[in-house]
Amino acid sequence: MRILSAHKEHGPGHAWLSMDHAVTPETALVIERETDKDRYLGSSGWQSVPENLPVDAVDGGRMLLGPTIVDHLGEGDFIKIAIAGTGYFEEDFWPDVPISGRKSSGFGIVSSKPSADSHQKAGPSDLAVNVKGGGARQSAMPSNDEAGDETAGAAKGRHYMPGETISIDPSLIAFADPSITEKPSTRISRKTIVGLAAFWVLIAVCLLGWYFSPYLLAGLNSVSQQAEQTPVEEPVVTPAPTPTPSPAPALTQQEPQMARDRSYWQQQMMSGQMSGQELYQASEETADNAELSDMSAEFLRLASNKGYAPALRSYAERYDPTKPDAAGASVIKNANTALDAYTRLKAGGDANAAADIQSLCQFLEPKYYQDAEARTAVDDYCR
Repeated sequence: MRILSAHKEHGPGHAWLSMDHAVTPETALVIERETDKDRYLGSSGWQSVPENLPVDAVDGGRMLLGPTIVDHLGEGDFIKIAIAGTGYFEEDFWPDVPISGRKSSGFGIVSSKPSADSHQKAGPSDLAVNVKGGGARQSAMPSNDEAGDETAGAAKGRHYMPGETISIDPSLIAFADPSITEKPSTRISRKTIVGLAAFWVLIAVCLLGWYFSPYLLAGLNSVSQQAEQTPVEEPVVTPAPTPTPSPAPALTQQEPQMARDRSYWQQQMMSGQMSGQELYQASEETADNAELSDMSAEFLRLASNKGYAPALRSYAERYDPTKPDAAGASVIKNANTALDAYTRLKAGGDANAAADIQSLCQFLEPKYYQDAEARTAVDDYCR
C-alpha cells in the first residue's frame, strides 16, 4: 500500500492511495484503526460500526481520498484499509499528509453555520413597538416594500408617524434576566481585615518597645562593662589529626542495557520525541534485523519527513527505479516517492539532487503513454 499527498493537484486534505488490487470509480473502502472503541471511520468521524467510504476519483491504479477521510487521520496512525465487498485489505502507518484546515471535534468536521434556533431564545417571533410621538427613525436598510425609495432610505433612514407600529427583529434585542439583580456589597474584604490587624499589631509592638527601652538599654550597658573587665584567654590550638585515606568504593557491575526488541522500538516510535537524526540512526540500527525490517523502513520514512538530508537521500535511492536495491532491503520501486524526496533534497541545497531528478525523468519519458504512474510522475516533477 502506497500513500502520497495530493495537495499539489487537489489542495490540502487529499491523498493518493495505491493498492495491489484492481479498482474502479465505484470502489468503496472500509478503514479501521487499532482501538477498543470507535474502530471504524465513517462519513462523520470514527464510529463503532464499519461503513463503506467512496473514493473521490480513480486515476489508473490510484484512488483519490478526500477530506472526509484524510482530515481524520494523523501521521503515524496504524490503519487497516479494506476494499469493500472483497476480502482484500492492507495495513500500514499513515504518512504526513496536510489536512484541509477545517476544525474537527473528535467525531467529524464541525460546521461553522449558526444553529437554526440561535435567535428563538431571544423572545417572540414578532415584536411591535407603537410610536407615541413623531420623529422616530429606522436606521436599517429599507424592506422590499420600500424598494422604490432604497437610496433615500439607506442614506437618511425612515421617519414614522405617531401611532404607527414598528416591527423589530427580536434577534437584535438583548433581554435581561429578571432573576439577576445587583445589590451593593456591604462586606469588608479579607485583605482589608488583614491589613487593619497588621497595622494594630505594629502599633502595639512600637508601644511595647518604647515602654521597655530604658530597661533594655541598662541591660546592654552592664553586659558591655562585664565584657571589658573579663580578660581574653588565648585559645588553645591543638594539631589537627592526620586524615586517614578512606577505602575506595567497590566497583559495581554495570547494569545490562535494555533489550532493544520490537516493543522497545515501538515505544520510541510512538513517543513522537525523536529528531530526524535519531530516527535515521534507529533505521540504521534495525536494518540488519530481519524481524525489524518493517520498522527500519518506517523509521527511515519518518526521518525523511522531518527533512533530515541523509535520510532523504537514502529514502529517495531506495524507491528510485534506476538505483539498485540496498543490501537486505526489498521494496517496490516508486518513481513518485523518489522524485518527491529528490525535490526536497534539491530545495535543501543538495548539489546532486538535480542530476538525480534529470536521470530519473529521462528513464520515465519512454513510459509516459503506457504507465499511469510514470505519466503522473513526469507531469508532477519533470515538466
